[in-house]
Amino acid sequence: MPDMGRVLPAAGEYALHPQFNVKASGPAEKLLLDLDVRSEAGNVRGQLTTDVKAPDFAARGDVTVERLNLAPILKSPAQKSDITGQAHVDLRFASVPASRPFGDRMAGSFRFRGPTVAAAGYQARNVKATGTFAEGRINLDASAGAYGGTATTRGFVVLPAPGRRVAFDLRGSADHVDLRNLPARLPVPKLAADLSASEYHVAGGGTSVTGTAVLNRSTVEGATLEEGTAAEFKTGADGVEYSARGSASDLDLPRIGRVLRVAALDKPAYDGRLNGEFDVHGTVPAARRRERMDRVAAANRVLAHYRMTLADWQGSAFVVTTATGKTEIGDN
Repeated sequence: MPDMGRVLPAAGEYALHPQFNVKASGPAEKLLLDLDVRSEAGNVRGQLTTDVKAPDFAARGDVTVERLNLAPILKSPAQKSDITGQAHVDLRFASVPASRPFGDRMAGSFRFRGPTVAAAGYQARNVKATGTFAEGRINLDASAGAYGGTATTRGFVVLPAPGRRVAFDLRGSADHVDLRNLPARLPVPKLAADLSASEYHVAGGGTSVTGTAVLNRSTVEGATLEEGTAAEFKTGADGVEYSARGSASDLDLPRIGRVLRVAALDKPAYDGRLNGEFDVHGTVPAARRRERMDRVAAANRVLAHYRMTLADWQGSAFVVTTATGKTEIGDN
């Protein structure tokens, strides 16, 4: 955007080709913009009060965004998104040092409400969020519907940058979660469920993630899990470790065994219903992780002939980059 970059210094850094319909009035330090901008990163319409006087840029006002893709803005293919909704923003963008990532040079606050949001490989609807930006970190408080359930979350996300992986620490509550509806990339069993979590907490960075949850009364494959049932998991270089403890009624072990394909449970000897307390623990070895890396290496040996590359994204998706620099994120 070199032409616009002469007006907004921060905009000149991005390889976008926008079409502008802008009405401007006022001095540079309080320039009123009525804008309609369309580019490869999506569409933005609204009214902003801006400060375009060098060296920094600031903007405050209300905008409507359509199909907003953060990847070219954050200069990170893994941050591909599709965001539609209305936002109120009060942001400032530092122009120097130019060597710092864009996200690290952005500060301010936002409020957002939108019907659909897709980001980091996940999708949500009826999203409501407020938050702040500071030093490459997003602090947020949000609620949304997703995959048949609803959830709230509050905490922070640290944006990825050269030499820094994405990190997050989020907690909240969730209702009507059916494990069958969750994305295939998540390492959770596809059990018919209606889970209600009074509280959950997930935190991590890179491929290391920990999580805990305490349930309200919930159901899984016809069994009832009583209030207070707790679960936790941990992923890392050694694989996945998980545990759960609580009380259950009407538990049908053969049914669970059939769904999970665990022959040891799917036996006539276990026919009937179980009631009582449980305390289970399990692990998934890291060998599966090594197998994934071997798959990436094998794919790249083929893709190299077409000047394309494949990269792993946090063990849950793949990023394909073409010879022209175009990127796509795909499920496993």
